[in-house]
Amino acid sequence: MNTGQPDSGHEHRSVETLRDYFGVDGTVFEPVPGRQSIVYRVAGTDPDAPSLALVPHLDVVPVDPAG
Repeated sequence: MNTGQPDSGHEHRSVETLRDYFGVDGTVFEPVPGRQSIVYRVAGTDPDAPSLALVPHLDVVPVDPAG
């Protein structure tokens, strides 16, 4: 469970799931050990088309009822 503490997220599990799904490594960023994000770039077919970024969260934190 991600409590918000640097060592609690375990996003490396989500990165591995995405690697398995896409079948390629992507670019992994790890600012703190175990807290990873992954970036995939997919080339389009129209070089004049605008770029599209899909930015999901791998580090979702549970709701704090007191907050």
